[in-house]
Amino acid sequence: MHDWCHNIRSPAHARGALAGLRDSGLRARFSYGATRQTPFDQPLAAADFARLHAGWGEWSDGGRLSLGIGWRGVMATMDGRAVAVPDAVWRADLTLARDRGLPVSVHANNSAANSGHVRRLDELRLLGRDMQIVHAVNAEADEIAALARSGASVSLAPSSELAVGFGVPPVAALRRAGIVIGASIDTPALVGAADLLRELRIIQGLANALAADEMAMTPLDALAIGTREGAASLGLDGVAGSLAPGKCADLIVVRRDALSLLPHADPATMILRSLRPADIRVVMVDGTILKQDGLLTKIDRAALTADVLETSARLARDAG
Repeated sequence: MHDWCHNIRSPAHARGALAGLRDSGLRARFSYGATRQTPFDQPLAAADFARLHAGWGEWSDGGRLSLGIGWRGVMATMDGRAVAVPDAVWRADLTLARDRGLPVSVHANNSAANSGHVRRLDELRLLGRDMQIVHAVNAEADEIAALARSGASVSLAPSSELAVGFGVPPVAALRRAGIVIGASIDTPALVGAADLLRELRIIQGLANALAADEMAMTPLDALAIGTREGAASLGLDGVAGSLAPGKCADLIVVRRDALSLLPHADPATMILRSLRPADIRVVMVDGTILKQDGLLTKIDRAALTADVLETSARLARDAG
């Protein structure tokens, strides 16, 4: 999982988000980002990020959690128009990550106003294997070629991209260029349930529709985006994403007797198109079972529900 955290209003907010990730048991990247309210001429809280990185052993849980930067890039969008991020600001934020060898993720080409962002990154020679581009819905041919040359990955969030009118992600062109693709949702506030299989189905459908070829992306290809390629898009392919000697025991086990999977046919096709979240029997991360037979093992659902309801009520009161 990738927590692209752009609601860090204070050091305490960052630690609160990290505590949630740590307690969940998930394997996750925490990308430290600016809030939506942070002025574009103001860099990230460098001192706090440096402290967090220096003490990362407190949070990493043996490497299960990793740290990165949620970068604003060199172009931003404000009130539906493009705004240039000052040189000194984007350089300072990018340096926080690259001086420490940490990965970078940036929302780019995610709206008409942000068109050409990838092109500008290429012109400035900023693209690289350590960079993940989120969305890239209006990336043109030269930008896709630049991404391929650089080794940068792309994270597609088709449910939100379609729902909010960002556009149609160029899945077929990205795949033809050999670019590593991951799947995301932006946020449940936009799309509802965080259902990975739903995103993979949409990505496959878009790939085949754009290529006018039913087999341009097979079900097995789509599942790879949810496993092997998804891990690679976060730079985690050396530890997760596939089952191999030396990799961590991160597993999803599905029920063979689930009605949605009967009668048995091609496993990849059935899992992609028919599997429901309720049919997932076991979720394991680093050898620890997080879900078994419908029950979460590390999360108190009753307490979580109570916290969510109390917080929602407080926010409604504060908003008047």
